[in-house]
Amino acid sequence: MGVVDEVIAWLLLRPRLFGEARRLTPQQKALIEKWKRGIASALGVPVEAIRDDVAERWLVEWMRALVKPEYWGQLGL
Repeated sequence: MGVVDEVIAWLLLRPRLFGEARRLTPQQKALIEKWKRGIASALGVPVEAIRDDVAERWLVEWMRALVKPEYWGQLGL
């Protein structure tokens, strides 16, 4: 991965830098909610205790880690 690709990936992972909100698909939102419920249960705290911003970043980072770079465009990465 070249420097340009790294910079583009960095910028795309930080949409709030430009005042934009990340647009998640319904499937991605469902995955985040399921993850939050599981983590909350494992930690013994209510779901409301899990930070939304961290859960969203978790999803984006895992998508980047699991999906090949040539398919990132399909995921909005």
